[in-house]
Amino acid sequence: MEKKRYLPVTGLSACLIFFVVSVFTINFCTFPRNADAADSKKVIFMSLPQGGKIYATNVTLTQLVNKYSDLECSISPVPSPIAEVALTNKGEGDVVIYAYDGMYSAYKGWEGNPGFTEGFRAFKDKPNLNMRILMGADYNFWTMFTTPQTGIKTMPDLKGKKISGHVRGWLISNYARAMLMAYGLDPDKDLKVMTFARTSIGSKALLDGLVDAALDVPNGPAPMEVSVKKGMWMLPIEPSKIDWVKKVSPVANIVESPSYINAMIENGPVPIIGVKNNLMANKKLSDYAAYTIVKIILEHNDELVRADKRFKEFSSKGAVISDFMIPYHPGAIQYYKEKGMWSAALDSQQARMLAENEKMVKSTK
Repeated sequence: MEKKRYLPVTGLSACLIFFVVSVFTINFCTFPRNADAADSKKVIFMSLPQGGKIYATNVTLTQLVNKYSDLECSISPVPSPIAEVALTNKGEGDVVIYAYDGMYSAYKGWEGNPGFTEGFRAFKDKPNLNMRILMGADYNFWTMFTTPQTGIKTMPDLKGKKISGHVRGWLISNYARAMLMAYGLDPDKDLKVMTFARTSIGSKALLDGLVDAALDVPNGPAPMEVSVKKGMWMLPIEPSKIDWVKKVSPVANIVESPSYINAMIENGPVPIIGVKNNLMANKKLSDYAAYTIVKIILEHNDELVRADKRFKEFSSKGAVISDFMIPYHPGAIQYYKEKGMWSAALDSQQARMLAENEKMVKSTK
């Protein structure tokens, strides 16, 4: 009786042990992520979850590369931008599309300059030095905008007003402070800066009349709704204010608003803050994979543009960043040299970036 009493428990335990061992074997033996995987033809693109622009971009790119090469590209969704970088840097993923300012902050392991303390705090003193650029891609644009009904035309007109200009913990809040301070406004005294969980919520607040101006990506869904329902007036940040923008991130610039944004606003074209998105990779991604990914994206750009017009910026024109501040992947450089897109000056810049990288790696040990 004793044995019959305990046999079912023993049998259940054996089944559980078998299940755990099987899962372990599948995850860590069948699909290993180790040093050897970097030389395989399986390439993992890290992405934010389904339903957003980043995921859709990754789907389009991976399908294109799989169609025209022997690489096997797949997508691994993660819950946050910080996870995208951290896991790619660790080698859990191979490629990621990321805003240049956020990537530079993560790469250097810093929060920002004095007076601009919002940013990627999770990366403070934790540099992600395994990251390499494959190519420059499209632009993120950051701007403060309002509606014609407010009568606000310029940054100084915001004095005494209520604005959506703060997203807790994110680098974009720094741009709001920089734009205001560049025109002599103290964000803590001269106006009311409201905090929102996302910039899109701030844009909705503008639409509902809860704030007088908002900080957002001008061509996002929420700003587009503002444009359609009430009209949009973009507040210019003049090129002479570039030093304030560089205090937020040395890789940010002031650029002219493109045609697809001008179609949304009442006063385009307007000088606004522009930050490139870059296709980044872990340095252990094989040269073959890096070369192939860049080659296919640039040589089949027309096919990408048919899927989404913003892929027009994933082109040879902006793939090589002349003043890059993170090293390029050698596989990508090989392609650029073959096409006459890489100069001796860029070789010198690459050497400086690699030397700086090596110095930072040693300092973190």
